[in-house]
Amino acid sequence: MERGLSPVDMKWVCIGAAGIAFLGLYHKWYTKRMEGVFDLERVMRAHLELERFGLDYGSSLADNYFHGYLEIILPKGLSDQGFRGRVQQYKKEQQLQKEKFPEKIFVIVHKSGFSPNSYDDHSRFESRKKMEFEVEGRSGIRRRRYQTSVYKVKSHDGKEEITVVMEGAPCLRQLYEAAKVNPALKEMSDIVISTFMTKIRAKIDNDGYCRGLCELVYVDDSPGSETTGRGGLDWLANKLFEIVKLDKQEYFR
Repeated sequence: MERGLSPVDMKWVCIGAAGIAFLGLYHKWYTKRMEGVFDLERVMRAHLELERFGLDYGSSLADNYFHGYLEIILPKGLSDQGFRGRVQQYKKEQQLQKEKFPEKIFVIVHKSGFSPNSYDDHSRFESRKKMEFEVEGRSGIRRRRYQTSVYKVKSHDGKEEITVVMEGAPCLRQLYEAAKVNPALKEMSDIVISTFMTKIRAKIDNDGYCRGLCELVYVDDSPGSETTGRGGLDWLANKLFEIVKLDKQEYFR
């Protein structure tokens, strides 16, 4: 006469079945994970190969930003007065001749690629009227107009102020938005932005017209960093003062 399983036996049968099911799921997860690792390694090899020829994503962003924007706005505009001339004209129109106002543009590069719509949410930054100018026709638009943001920045103790032309790099904001829906791109973002910084610096330094007119400021805004959030904007304000003081010591005598 056959005897059924006791409650204790049944318990161990169920535990064994659950364990086998778990091992099956773990095997599938581990296999997929290893496939991802191998895929990333393959992407890295491809990235390094493309980088040799300047065809990787970071180099392409640097090319587009430099040749499609900086090279246009820095050397000359429609009046051929150049960026320094436009800053001088802006100072005159806004009656800022006596301000500590370096004649260069500060491009803020955030590690995440994100840049805020405006920096004046922080008490040490105050927006001024945008600087506008025209360049020769581009992309089917005759007398194309460009705008750059201008900020008054206060020192930590509030006793000094500088005025700067400053903006984030739009192409990196686009990278940030794309990486939110593309996990592979998110995985590569740090490398892309690092390459962008290296390439854009080299292009600026090697261009006789643009050299000295553009200052790149890198901000590590990764979670947990001291330079993220409002603390990051404090750091940025201090960094801007540090750069301007080194560049224009006569401002602070």
